[in-house]
Amino acid sequence: MVNRIEPLVATVTSVNEQLAQDKREKALLSIDGKLVEVQKQLAASAATPELSNKALKPLQDLKARIAGLTSIAQIFYQQEQAAEAMDEAITLIEAAAAKPAPVVASPGDATKPVQTGQPNVPAPAPKATRVVRAADFSNQPYLESEAEVDAFLAHLKSELLAVIRAGQKARVQ
Repeated sequence: MVNRIEPLVATVTSVNEQLAQDKREKALLSIDGKLVEVQKQLAASAATPELSNKALKPLQDLKARIAGLTSIAQIFYQQEQAAEAMDEAITLIEAAAAKPAPVVASPGDATKPVQTGQPNVPAPAPKATRVVRAADFSNQPYLESEAEVDAFLAHLKSELLAVIRAGQKARVQ
């Protein structure tokens, strides 16, 4: 009987390692998507290198951490942390975009030359992002009927439209 335990433990370990590898790959792809989204926001706001580093570093650190994890629970936790890090990065970018860029004038420079051929139209301000958590619109863990699904979707749709009408971008979680 004891001689059967070792092969069973080896089988369980092997299956767990494969499951952890699959979850790790999905988490890394998810973080890559979040990094791309933050990079798009940075490019759209013409961010400084300092802002780019400050916004991207937490996600890059989480990606490096996940690459070395073997626990599925820890992988899921770090993946959730990545969603929060992305939200924080977008908030940071939006806050920086809301502040006017400091103008450095050289001594004796009283005026700023106007560029010819360029329209003098200010760049549109980036829209603020608001996170909408879909699970918050259901008071039960399961939807079991078509009426419950319809009610959930109607509530979610009204919230998303309210965000859009307020001039914001909605990010669904």
